[in-house]
Amino acid sequence: MLAFFPGLMVVAAVLFEYNVRGIAAEISRGLARVLPPDAHKLATQYLFAGGGRARGLLVGAGVVAIWSASGAILSLTHGLHKAYQVKQSRGMIWSRVVALAGVLLAGMPLLGATLLLVFGQQIEGWLQKMWGAGSWWVILVGRLARSALALGTCITVLGTVYHFVPNRRQKWRYCWPGAAVTTLAWWTATLLFAWYVSHVARYRDFYGSLAAVMVLLIWMYIVNLLVLIGGEFNAEYEASARRKR
Repeated sequence: MLAFFPGLMVVAAVLFEYNVRGIAAEISRGLARVLPPDAHKLATQYLFAGGGRARGLLVGAGVVAIWSASGAILSLTHGLHKAYQVKQSRGMIWSRVVALAGVLLAGMPLLGATLLLVFGQQIEGWLQKMWGAGSWWVILVGRLARSALALGTCITVLGTVYHFVPNRRQKWRYCWPGAAVTTLAWWTATLLFAWYVSHVARYRDFYGSLAAVMVLLIWMYIVNLLVLIGGEFNAEYEASARRKR
């Protein structure tokens, strides 16, 4: 929670300053695929809040987001060490440095996906001008490309975290299976949880205006659990491969 909303605040301010609200709409549609409806509404409010914030506040928000995200990486590190049965041998300071590096490494694929999204919009607009705005194949290819980009980015981020965060040497080929499993489970769990929130658990009736926050907290808990399950899957997959050899 301490990383999510300050990060959205920084993104919203940057988009507002450079007047690229089309990218904000794309990010909002992407969030709609991975967030329950109430949580998506709450995040979209932050995303379209616009600018008007002091630069010092934005810098502070960015620092809080990165530091809080590194805390989440630290917690994930403890879970992955349990999965791989590795003892924690890093000191407190070095553990925090590795966690901060993990945040930056995980952010690089996200930045690359954002840049591809910008250029992808330009290419799609150019193709629509050439072949007509209603060309069905341009729309179809654009949607497939966005879905593939989202899947690829998620798998890349998770694979990078699985590779660099545990305090052990491991090969890349043992990191991707768990990343793929976590990504597919993430999307499936989000769809099921969104249906559960909409049709079974009436959080709004009980929590009122705090319902969106509670939904977001529960969703974050589910996602973190799935990330740990993906790490356990990688550990068992690697052990099984070694036994077969």
